[in-house]
Amino acid sequence: QEVPQDSLSDYELGIDLILEGRYEEGIDYLNKEVRKDPTNGKAILWIACARYELGQYDKALIAADNAIRFISKKEAELKAYAHSIRAEIHKGLGDTKATLKDYTAAIKLSGDPSYFCKRGEFYYLLLDFNNSTKDYLYAMALDRENRVPYIGIGRNFLFTEDYDLALDMFSRVVERFPSYSEGYVYRARTFLILNKYEEALNDILKAIDIDRNYKAIDLLAEHYL
Repeated sequence: QEVPQDSLSDYELGIDLILEGRYEEGIDYLNKEVRKDPTNGKAILWIACARYELGQYDKALIAADNAIRFISKKEAELKAYAHSIRAEIHKGLGDTKATLKDYTAAIKLSGDPSYFCKRGEFYYLLLDFNNSTKDYLYAMALDRENRVPYIGIGRNFLFTEDYDLALDMFSRVVERFPSYSEGYVYRARTFLILNKYEEALNDILKAIDIDRNYKAIDLLAEHYL
């Protein structure tokens, strides 16, 4: 049963609207909340997220700065998340140094391996494969059941042309996460580079069988049809 809107606070209504993708309306309600309490870091952080989704990076940055300022150090996980949001905003603004600084702040505040993965992904985009792999290894040590660092490390090996190491890592992905089709796709690509077409085809067909992975379908069409 839906909760009547008139029973919800401006804060709750704002969040609901943002989650529905109605960002401008959500911001309006959250601003009402902030006018009542200008130090409400949570509401300001939601505004930052909405501004980011709208591509309003300058306004999003101002909101994120204020959110980080007002969120208590006692709320370490929330403050870490705010830093990760600001990192994404800095990335949108093209500020590499500030992006890395905020990801590092999030890592220091939280034990969540996802922040290592996010910084590892950013290093990958910078073609800094050494630091990217280091971050993925930290993430892997914190959570062995997280498939992201395995894929990230294997992808780094692909770009550095360490194909045997890439193959080994993607094989570990397939063994640990047999229902994850992307693992088979990445291993298939590696097999193709190594001219192992039969092994690649087996992986392509497996990925298609799991969830009709469109990347696998593209590989099939490009190399076998």
